Amino acid sequence: MKFRKFAPASGVGFVAVVTLFMALLVTLFFLAMATAEERNPMSEGWKVAMYGVPLTVWLAVFAWARYLDKSRASLERMESFNASILKVSTEAIIVIDQCGLVTLFSPAAERLFGYEADAVIGRNISLLMPEPTASQHDGYLQQYLLTGEEHIIGQERIVTALDKAGRPIPVRLSVGEFNQDNQRFFVGLVSDFSERLDAERKLAQFAKAADANPDLVYITNARGLIEYVNPAFTAFTGLTLEELHGRPASLIDHPATSRETLADMAETLHQGKAWRGRLRFKHKNAADESARWLDMSMAPIRGHQGRLSGFVSLGRDETERIQQEQRAALERESAELRVKIGEILHSREPLRTRLAGALNVLLTMEGLVLQHKGGIFLLSDEEDPPRLRMYLTQGEFTAEFLEKEACVKLGSCLCGRVALSGELLISDDCFCDPRHEHRFVGMQPHGHYIVPLSDARNTLGVLFLYTDPYPKPDPSRLEMLRLV
Repeated sequence: MKFRKFAPASGVGFVAVVTLFMALLVTLFFLAMATAEERNPMSEGWKVAMYGVPLTVWLAVFAWARYLDKSRASLERMESFNASILKVSTEAIIVIDQCGLVTLFSPAAERLFGYEADAVIGRNISLLMPEPTASQHDGYLQQYLLTGEEHIIGQERIVTALDKAGRPIPVRLSVGEFNQDNQRFFVGLVSDFSERLDAERKLAQFAKAADANPDLVYITNARGLIEYVNPAFTAFTGLTLEELHGRPASLIDHPATSRETLADMAETLHQGKAWRGRLRFKHKNAADESARWLDMSMAPIRGHQGRLSGFVSLGRDETERIQQEQRAALERESAELRVKIGEILHSREPLRTRLAGALNVLLTMEGLVLQHKGGIFLLSDEEDPPRLRMYLTQGEFTAEFLEKEACVKLGSCLCGRVALSGELLISDDCFCDPRHEHRFVGMQPHGHYIVPLSDARNTLGVLFLYTDPYPKPDPSRLEMLRLV
């Protein structure tokens, strides 16, 4: 480290030197003129010399005095400037000479070590070091002066210092070197590292606790980028810290998670408040439908001066409990729907009206991923062989479909097969299921629930319901269909 020499009045100094030099030349010129006038005291040369020399000397002295004044003012400003820097610096600044004696001890150093500057200046810097470093420091310094081998010059290190009470202080130290008046000096910038070490210690304790926590824990920075996940999180999602570090937390959001829920969460957190709610997650190797539920608690992390530094999230697996709640709710709804369908079928309305009402109730059920589209075949046993006859439909069907499906042979396509087996049938995709033998112009991918309609002994007809491809129904819903 080198300090640049400060010469604020160099311009004035140059003018003063030039003026003195010119005064000397003018004096010599005047004397020469006087000599040429045969030493006559009343001659013009002697008159000029008598008045000009003092005037020239006076101008030179005036210029030199101005130079000294400006230099003094510049030095005072520089000292004031340096004092201000030392006063406002939050890092302790200590300067030692090549013998290890302290020559400068800043106000921040006074606050850090508890010494007054006058009590330290002129003493060996080892005063601020614990053993054995204190006894060895002079040897280190002399070895560096002799060999020039740098060990700490220009580097930042964490070391232990001693305050006035003899208490050890962890400090961050960086050392530089500069030369002044052919002497070597060393300047050290010292800052208290106690809070940082304490924070790191607490963070290590938190990491141990989080690693052992059976609940999910993950931490993001203020921009929402993941910085930590615990083993429970990895086990739950199949995603490791290496896969997630530095990536946005939105990566783990389930596609089916409500956008309103996510927006509410983000708004609450950025208001500096804690948020709690349920979120859906899934294992990276599982299908979307296998999402699991977490009861999440999220809170902002505040750093120095209350500045937002990140967010911590804790989640407890609530999948089983939520699924139990959902099953209970579906069972209650199924029971209500069965009662409603029973009331419709046992009313005094015409059969077609009753069946249309029951079909409409079924098409509004949740948990089956139904399209609002379906119909009923009734078995015509008066024909030989018996056939299924289309009795009613709900939803949009093409004229081609209605014409070709008006009469279906038993054992033909999906409905004909169910009429023979008497068993509920689920078809994932009309284009991938070889049992779906009938094709129509403009037919779109879809799935089916095909339900036999029967009394205690005989099949009376078939109910067919359209679904999105690859339906994954709730078991309680299928059981209700079987009871129709």
